[in-house]
Amino acid sequence: MLLNRSDIRDNGDKALLVIVNNELGKPGKETPYNAARFHWKINVQKALDRIILVSVDRKIVEVLIADEWLPATREHFPEFTNALTSDKFGFVGGLAYEDTRSYYIGRRLGDDIRSYGSGFMYLP
Repeated sequence: MLLNRSDIRDNGDKALLVIVNNELGKPGKETPYNAARFHWKINVQKALDRIILVSVDRKIVEVLIADEWLPATREHFPEFTNALTSDKFGFVGGLAYEDTRSYYIGRRLGDDIRSYGSGFMYLP
């Protein structure tokens, strides 16, 4: 089933789509949570209170929630050693509620959801 912008809005959600095509499976990033949670140049205020849709090859593979967004520094993320910078952010969180996860997981992104080279986008 396709996931279009209207499906997100109609479900009453605000989302942050995170595309992890090249990250999932790398050392330390074996799970969608670890692949999606680190090193984004985002607007933290805009990212608050959004579900996080994790996408691989235009398919939603997981739905997460961020309990807290933190600067991407060694102090906050000692488990990640690559390119730590304070102008990027990561989150600490977990899985979204099961009903939210079941609504999104497995759906393919529709043509009206395009990131145009960015690793993330705000929806709707």
